[in-house]
Parts: sequence; C-alpha cells; structure tokens
Amino acid sequence: MIKKLRRKFVLAAMGASLLVLLAVFAVLLLATRQGMRDQSARQIELALNEASPPAAPGEPEKAPPPGGGFLAELLGAAEAPPHRGGCFVVLVTQEGGALVQRDPFFLQNELDSGEIAQLALEAVRRGQPQGELPQHQLRYGLREDRQGTWVAFADYSFQSAALVELAKNALLVGAAALLALFLASLPLARWAVGPVERAWNQQKQFVADASHELKTPLTVILSNADMLLDQPEGESRRWAENIQAEGLRMKELTEALLALARTDRPQAQLRREQVDLSYLTADCALAFEAAAYEAGHTLDQQVEEGLAVQGDPAELARLVEILLDNALRYSAPKGRVEVELRRTGRKARLKVENPGEPIPAEDLTRVFQRFYRADPSRSQEGYGLGLSIAKGVAEAHRGRVWAESGDGKNRFFVELPLSGGHSKPT
Repeated sequence: MIKKLRRKFVLAAMGASLLVLLAVFAVLLLATRQGMRDQSARQIELALNEASPPAAPGEPEKAPPPGGGFLAELLGAAEAPPHRGGCFVVLVTQEGGALVQRDPFFLQNELDSGEIAQLALEAVRRGQPQGELPQHQLRYGLREDRQGTWVAFADYSFQSAALVELAKNALLVGAAALLALFLASLPLARWAVGPVERAWNQQKQFVADASHELKTPLTVILSNADMLLDQPEGESRRWAENIQAEGLRMKELTEALLALARTDRPQAQLRREQVDLSYLTADCALAFEAAAYEAGHTLDQQVEEGLAVQGDPAELARLVEILLDNALRYSAPKGRVEVELRRTGRKARLKVENPGEPIPAEDLTRVFQRFYRADPSRSQEGYGLGLSIAKGVAEAHRGRVWAESGDGKNRFFVELPLSGGHSKPT
C-alpha cells in the first residue's frame, strides 16, 4: 500500500507540474507571437507614414511620380519610397501600375520585383486595410492617397523561425524540468508518505501487540474453564478465582485501550473548561500517598498555586496519575518520589522524578510508544500503554511530554499552555 501511495504521489506531482509547464509555455508562445505581430504592425505603420505622410490641413498632397506601367521598376529612384525596419513599400497607381523598390531583404526571400508587384495588386484587390499572405509569410498594410495605394510588406518568416526555435527550446527545457522534478519527487514522496508509513506500521504493531496481550489471559481463562468443568463440585473455587483474575486483567487492558483511543480524538471533541492544574496535581499526589507508604517510598510535592489551563479535567487527572503510578512502580526501594509543578514563561511544567535504574538514552523517546517496555522482564507490570496515553493527553491539550535520565534518577516532564482568568478547583 505504501508503494502504491508513493507512486500516486509522484504521478500527481508530475501531472500537476506538466499542466503548469504547458500552461506557462502556451502563454509564453502566445505572448511572443502577439508581440511579433505588434512589432510588424508598427514597422508597417512607420513605413507607410514615411512613404505617404498625412497631409496637413490645407496642404496639397504630393503629385504622382513620373512614369508608370504595370511592372515599372525604379531601382533606387528618388521617387521610390524608402523602406524602414525590414519593410518593403510598393505603390499601386490608379492606372494599375506598381512601383517596386528592390531590396536585399526581399532578395533573401527569393521574390523578384514582378512577384512583389503581383502580391501588392493581390493585397489591393482584397480590399482589407491589413492582412497576411501566409504562402509567402508576409504581412501587409494599405494606405490610399491621390497617388494611389501604398502597400507596405513585412516579412515574418524570421519570426516564425524564432517561434519554432522557442517552441523547441521550451520542449527541451520542459523535458529537463520534468526529469529533474521526477528525480526530486522520489525522495520527496518518501518524505511526504513517511508519516503515513509510520502510522501504518504502528497500527500493525499495535494490532500484533494487543493480540499478544489478549492471548495470554484468554488462554488462562479457557484452560481454567476446562479444569473447572472436569472437577467435581466443591473443588472449583481455585479455578473460578483464576478466571476472575484473568477476566479483570482483560478488563484493565480493554479500559487502557479505550483510554488510548480517546487520546486520538481531534482536539475539537475534547471537553474544554478552566482547570486549576495546581489543585488537580496536589489532589492526585495526595491520593497516591497511601500507595507510596505501602510500597516503602516517600512522596514529596512542590506545587505552585494558581496555575490554570484549558482542558478536560478527567483527562488531565489521568495524565498526572499515570506519571505518579509509573514513578512509584519503577522507583528504587525506599525511594523518594518528587512531584513539582511550576510556571515557566507562559506554560506550566510538571515534573515527576524517582530514583531507579536509568533509562537508556535510546529508550527515552521509545518509552512513549504503545506496548513498549524498556525491560521485557517486566511484562507482568502493566501493558506498556500508560506513557502512550499520557503523551496523547498532553498533545491533545497542545502540550508536550518527554523523559530525562541522569544522576541515578528518571524524570518525566509535561508542559501545558497556561490560560488566563481565575481557576476553580475540579
């Protein structure tokens, strides 16, 4: 499933990038093409203005040049209009003749004066002020005066070649960009799918661990039930007690799993109210003093008053109880367990400290994983879910939890954002 998800991510990234590149290149080509059209139009307009400038009011127009004839050629004659910016101007007289100026620019286009004159007559016959002759890759513009009709041609073959070259370069650049994106998307897909992969692996591990934890009490219950059925009446109390004990163990595990599931709820589903964290912590510590005394431990508390947070009081109490129970359970004999709550900036920091066997550095983060135990020999002391539940409660309240170990002591910390206003005991 993870591999398919990575492939889908890569394909989606490549598809989206391809669409973006196509859109960018299409806009670039269209804008360049329109810009070249505008450039040709400006050149044609400039050539027509030089050939036949608009007459001022009351000023007579220029007289027609001498000569004429259908294909009269005036090579460099003064009467022939000059060209500007690669444009070529032809005068079609009212008698049907054409005055053509030969230019090296048009010789490169392999057009002689006769062909140019015919093209000018064709442009005049069309009757449009401007247009194109695609077969010769020419754009033209017309202007009439007393001398006749002026036709200015502009060759756009070089522009077409430039567009073709631009399209080729765009394809090459696009292909290179897609290849680079494909190579970059492979590690990016692995990074993006990483949280999903971790969640999937944790889910599989969770199911395997939960099945393993439930298998043992079920086996004991079934075996005791078989023995109970085989025993005569009056000798079944011991087997019934075993069934009851394992049933209670399964109930505890089920309740722990439900508590763990509640920590995965969205924050919007949590109960929110003003909670006096100072009072709640002191109350939980007071409830554990008897358990600490029976276990031969000392429980000290240093709680700063007036620290309030927003959250679910029941879940926050569960968080404190888990840390206290964990500290008492794994404390060294006759150890001193310390509970400290104080303000650090805009947050409340809870510390639960106990002497005991140091937690290896590589296990300081793993102890918060579900069903994880740093010491497998303690398999009967809980299910390895308490610290996972504590972490989930802290994160659900926009806080964090971590562990430290050193100087023969293990310390668990919780930071929660403080809230304003006055708190009330819960």
